[in-house]
Amino acid sequence: MRKIKILFTIPNFDTAGSGKVVYDLVKNLDKTKFEPEICCFHNKGVFFKEVEKLGVKIHIFPFTTSYKPYATFPMRVLKISRFLKRNKYDIVHSWHWSSDFSEALAAKLAGIKYLYTKKAMSWGNKAWVWRSKLSSKIIIINNDMVLQFFNSMQHKIVQIPLGVDVDYFKPLPKSYTSPENIEFSKEDFIIVSVANLVEVKGIELLLKAVENLNDDIIKTIIIGDYSSDYGQNLRKQFTHKNICFLGKKMD
Repeated sequence: MRKIKILFTIPNFDTAGSGKVVYDLVKNLDKTKFEPEICCFHNKGVFFKEVEKLGVKIHIFPFTTSYKPYATFPMRVLKISRFLKRNKYDIVHSWHWSSDFSEALAAKLAGIKYLYTKKAMSWGNKAWVWRSKLSSKIIIINNDMVLQFFNSMQHKIVQIPLGVDVDYFKPLPKSYTSPENIEFSKEDFIIVSVANLVEVKGIELLLKAVENLNDDIIKTIIIGDYSSDYGQNLRKQFTHKNICFLGKKMD
């Protein structure tokens, strides 16, 4: 029996929060039935080394293209389409966070089934509509997305919540000291944010609320790369003793 050849596309394994989900998907697919490959924009980041250990083919290739200049857009889409067709994929499963539809259009031109996972509760522009119309299926991670985004396309929707490897993510012995030696007490109310520190996340709303409450039992841990201007501004603006910026953590 011929294996089903799937290309998983994701911008990178450095800043993309879905990288671990894609890693687990590829790792646990039944290799007697599926032949997975990965495509991303670059090979930066420590986690990319872990992805390489999966032993599947990884392509560093621009699987999307900008719309402008409009005159050359068709040719640039055709270049992506030829890449997909040349590799004879049966399915392209996109984990790109963007509303970009150039990837979906390229797959359509190549005669390849295209689907994407809608991860965030945001819409924003009409490009999402075009991306959705060009998709064979759309994977959603919660029920709210159906009514908010896909009420007229329910025939395309499949709900698959994000998976968790319970052999790895399982309860550990309780500790009141973090690896960074931050001390907590049993009475503390601890808030942990794990996210890339980019403006769309709205982390400042949480931090303003914590500062306004000014309650010593509320401890707030912000995990994520703060090297961006947004991250640096957050660190300068929110200096409350119970707000801790721990930077990027690989585990």
